Amino acid sequence: MRHSVPLLCVLLLFAFHITVPTVLAHGGGTPRLTDVPVGPYQIFVWSQPEPLRAGEVHLTIGLTLGEQATPTAPAVTGQDGILAQPVTDATVHVQMIAAADPSQVIETVAVAGGLGAVYYETDASLPTAGPWRFIIDVSGDAGQGTIEFREELLAARTLNVPLLIGAVLLFIVGIGLVGVWNRRTGENHEVVKSV
Repeated sequence: MRHSVPLLCVLLLFAFHITVPTVLAHGGGTPRLTDVPVGPYQIFVWSQPEPLRAGEVHLTIGLTLGEQATPTAPAVTGQDGILAQPVTDATVHVQMIAAADPSQVIETVAVAGGLGAVYYETDASLPTAGPWRFIIDVSGDAGQGTIEFREELLAARTLNVPLLIGAVLLFIVGIGLVGVWNRRTGENHEVVKSV
């Protein structure tokens, strides 16, 4: 029993290592736009994964009212002491256009990140590597604005089959060694008890 605790710790650490990138994909990432005016709003955009690759791309978008907009709810003080009014009732459309093929347009609507969330999220599958244009259109009670940024997507990550097979084999050998070690220590305890 006491030897199964280290094994359990190793298994939990392995499970944590596998699931953390999935969990972190929501509500964070690499900043692409930071406090940039877009109409009456200020916009913040983060993307995942880093670096961006062809395949699944996740965008997190934060909106606050710009200085010229009239707040409709209490403001929140940011790290720099400046008041920021989060915008949670806007409509956020995102267009992603491949520079190599402008007819290849992917459109999504970013949705609120969850209960009480002050950001929007959207996921898209971008099929090709190369330069892409990201056009974000925001509309709400305070007005409308559009902003664009460009990013270079790397080729899709391929599965490294030999590395995966090696990791699985190493894991199986590790479990076998722990089993043999547990059996030997159990036999030693029985010998001591019988003497």
